[in-house]
Amino acid sequence: MPVRVLIVDDHTLVRAGLARLLQGFADVQLVAEASNAEQALQLSLQHAPDVVLMDLSLPGRTGLEVTTLGYGAMELRGAPRGRAAGPGLRSHPAHPGEGHPGR
Repeated sequence: MPVRVLIVDDHTLVRAGLARLLQGFADVQLVAEASNAEQALQLSLQHAPDVVLMDLSLPGRTGLEVTTLGYGAMELRGAPRGRAAGPGLRSHPAHPGEGHPGR
């Protein structure tokens, strides 16, 4: 079963580059692309991706805000909680499923 991925970035070229890169992996399926926070939330609920590649500096709401809102919405639906990771984030031993600023 492939890993289902949602790409979220406000730059078209970044989304296109990531999508092209992911095409090279047989076990990865790109389920959707979003260019803003509202699309990201809607598409994450619609497609329930395994992985979200999130731009942290989206216009309007930040990627961190969208991630937090997405976790809350998915928990309301009974979906399992994923892990947050990204540049400057790492899992904390006391909270293995939550991203924390790297020190």
